[in-house]
Amino acid sequence: MRCASLGLLCLGLAVSIGSSAPAAQAPQTPAAQAPQTPPPAKPTPAPTTSRGRQSAPPTAAHLTLTVMVTGIDGRTIPDAAVKAIGPVDREASSDPSGLVTLNNLSPGTYRVRFEHPAFITLEKEISIAAGKPLRASATLSAAPPPPPPKAEAPPTPPPATPAPAGSYSPNVVDIPDLFEKNFIGNAAIKRSPIGCTASSTSTLVQLRDPVADHAHADADELIYIVAGEGTHKIGGKEQSLSGGVFTIIPRGTTHSLTRRGRQPLVIISTLSGPPCQPGQ
Repeated sequence: MRCASLGLLCLGLAVSIGSSAPAAQAPQTPAAQAPQTPPPAKPTPAPTTSRGRQSAPPTAAHLTLTVMVTGIDGRTIPDAAVKAIGPVDREASSDPSGLVTLNNLSPGTYRVRFEHPAFITLEKEISIAAGKPLRASATLSAAPPPPPPKAEAPPTPPPATPAPAGSYSPNVVDIPDLFEKNFIGNAAIKRSPIGCTASSTSTLVQLRDPVADHAHADADELIYIVAGEGTHKIGGKEQSLSGGVFTIIPRGTTHSLTRRGRQPLVIISTLSGPPCQPGQ
């Protein structure tokens, strides 16, 4: 009631208090963040060929080159190696029908090489225009046959050793007749030539006295007992001899002969190896 009696004073205080009260603040909305721009993508490097040049990425504009590979007789050549070098490099082999196709070519001029073991290598230039796939042909010439192997001259035979002078004609001897006509008598040893060749000597030998140990360094000796009895010592071993016995003494082997009984020991001795000396 005091405010009612003092109406103007209360009202003034109310207005003063209301104007001094802090204004109510509205809730603040966080500011929207600006969208971030992604970093630019790194460009992908263009593929390169084996020669280091960049090849254009395959697109619908890339061209093809189809080549028919034949011989000069018109027959197709399969398995021919084809390599094109130019704005881009390509290689392939011809199929069983002789066709080869090189894909994804760029317009330009190419040096195309054709190789096959049975044909002479061919190189030719082929130009390809933009938007125009190309068909071409290549004719290969047959490779010449390899040269025949060089014939080796036969080795020169060593010169023949001339035969020593002498008569080497065939000879037939009647041994009993020769023995009777050339009987030893009381001699210690008697030799009668039988036959002579360029590599052997045959002798009829009659023995009364022993033949001491000896060896033939360059000849083998063959002994056939015609008559009589004796002992043959070869390399330190003794064997009995009688008519019909045949013995071989290799060269370099020591041997000796001894007669047994009253009759002479009659043998045919053949020395094989060195040329004979006629008359001995």
